[in-house]
Amino acid sequence: MSKAFKALFEKMENVLNDLKRGKMIVIIDDRERENEGDIAMAGEKVTGRAINFFIKECRGLVCVAMERKRLIELDLPQMVKDNQDSRRTKFAVSVDAKDCKTGISAFERAKTIKLLADPRANKSDFSRPGHVFPLEYEENGIMERAGHTEAMMELLKLANMTRVGVICEIIREDGKMARKKDLLLFSQKFNCRLIEIKDIIKYLKALKHGQV
Repeated sequence: MSKAFKALFEKMENVLNDLKRGKMIVIIDDRERENEGDIAMAGEKVTGRAINFFIKECRGLVCVAMERKRLIELDLPQMVKDNQDSRRTKFAVSVDAKDCKTGISAFERAKTIKLLADPRANKSDFSRPGHVFPLEYEENGIMERAGHTEAMMELLKLANMTRVGVICEIIREDGKMARKKDLLLFSQKFNCRLIEIKDIIKYLKALKHGQV
């Protein structure tokens, strides 16, 4: 195993272990794509305190990456029939847990996300529309669409966790998008591991070829 791949292997193992422990990570996509970073964590581990951090420190839209099969089971179709998003982001109908009051507080959003991650939940447990935004994972995965939704789901698969992940864009205090330099500072400030989508792809290719 080369020194470079050993470093990548160790980085991935640390990221996966953090997800299992309920910690947040930062996922960065390619400079030629959105050139953005998302804070992310496993849906089954989410808390109201974590969502409050997303809202206060990250400032983006709190979304939930999910598989198409599960979205169908919960009767959450695509938000629009004609998706005109330049990045083919597949927003499903927004939801709240049915017993939420307004659904907008950090703690009620966390409650909704935990319910989306609960395999025992069914479609009658949710009201539509709501304040949590599910995103459909591209079925061909990160090799088809190298987005934050797909990256999060690939990491959850590798971690053997419920395939429901929370992601939120990181925006600077001045309202501009955080770029790589900003994201490095963010990850250091809040002690979050950082992983680039290109490294996840590299790792998955190595797995496929038996190099791990």
